Amino acid sequence: LVATLVVEKTRAVGIAAYFEHCSCRCHNKDTLPLFFLDLNLFSHKIETMSSARIDFEGQYGGLGCCAQQPIQISKTKPAILDEHMTSVAWMSFCDRIDTALHPLNKLRRFAGYSTFVFVMAFILVPVILMITSINRINNFDSSYESPNIVAFIIGPLVAMSGLIFTQCFIARKANSVMEDLKRICDEVSKQQPRLSFHVRFERHYYHRSSDNTSSHTTNYIEVIVAGDSAVVPYATAVEPVIPYPTAPEMEYPSFAGNVSSDKKSPAERLATLEAMKPYLSDKEYSTKRAEILDNV
Repeated sequence: LVATLVVEKTRAVGIAAYFEHCSCRCHNKDTLPLFFLDLNLFSHKIETMSSARIDFEGQYGGLGCCAQQPIQISKTKPAILDEHMTSVAWMSFCDRIDTALHPLNKLRRFAGYSTFVFVMAFILVPVILMITSINRINNFDSSYESPNIVAFIIGPLVAMSGLIFTQCFIARKANSVMEDLKRICDEVSKQQPRLSFHVRFERHYYHRSSDNTSSHTTNYIEVIVAGDSAVVPYATAVEPVIPYPTAPEMEYPSFAGNVSSDKKSPAERLATLEAMKPYLSDKEYSTKRAEILDNV
């Protein structure tokens, strides 16, 4: 047990000294640090790419009948397409996109009018029934019966159902238009090997008050142009093999055999035994003490 404790303490001190020595070497400019990177250069072929954005005009009017501008693609040709797409091909692409967007303009007018009609019906039907009932009561109409409460419920319910149906119909048609746009972009991308067209969307947030936030989604087309291949060197890090640090062997006292030694006097041996008494059992302590006293 004593030998084990001494060995562990010795190795701990040795490892700490070893790393302290290595740390000092790391700060020395004339020597290499303990941890370093061996950089090897390789050649790798990559393609440089650039992109541009093609906006849809007239989106901020929403799906309402009061929109001032129809939804259409911007006819401004991005500068990065000058070397890859002719003006005729560009205008043909814009015409196909505008044709796909045309149903969305009709849908916008339909959504505006239908929403207005159903909202007004939801409000006016109960009001008209209430005014009619009050007038007949004031005129003492003998043929007038009590107002039917069901009419007050069915009118707004029908208007609300029509409004929900209209919104679902608009969403389905709008998704169909987006699918047509994606199909056109895929076809043009196949015709132009170095061009890639994609339909994207982004969400805009508006803070109307401290706790009220609304959002609006717009779409656009992103065109990606693949450039020429280039050979670019890059470095790879190779981790060196670092040997596990070991402490130098140090001598430590052994108590495997007799404590007695020819180089020590009995008094010194007794003093050493007293120092190791906490690590020995009573029987071991008595045995070792008796052996030392027998040699006197």
